[in-house]
Amino acid sequence: MKLIVSSATLNAGPISKFFEDEEHEITTKVLQVEGRMFPVDLYYMSQPCKNYVTKAAEVTLDIHLKKPEGDILVFLTGQEEIESFIDLIGELSRGIQSQHKILCLPLYANMPIDAQMEVFNKAPYNTSNN
Repeated sequence: MKLIVSSATLNAGPISKFFEDEEHEITTKVLQVEGRMFPVDLYYMSQPCKNYVTKAAEVTLDIHLKKPEGDILVFLTGQEEIESFIDLIGELSRGIQSQHKILCLPLYANMPIDAQMEVFNKAPYNTSNN
């Protein structure tokens, strides 16, 4: 049996040890591939909010308007929240004048692979890719 576990944040040591079994001569190997590092700004809310998806959309639009260079990555809990977020960004950004248009791309496990790969494409000219 071959088992492959892939993760960007996984601590591979304990997982590897879990599957090893000296009695049955089962060994594991860990392959680690270093990713590319990019400068990242983290933003945290100082106070709780009633609807984190709405607040995330508002904060994202604020960042987009104040810092149009670069991408914005928003982590949400699932497909429903992601789709709501995209709808909210569309509503909030309607009528706002900005140097760059905003492009929201969803990414969740249930999407077809070709749709998932769109996040890796270069954004169109004069667009902030978020």
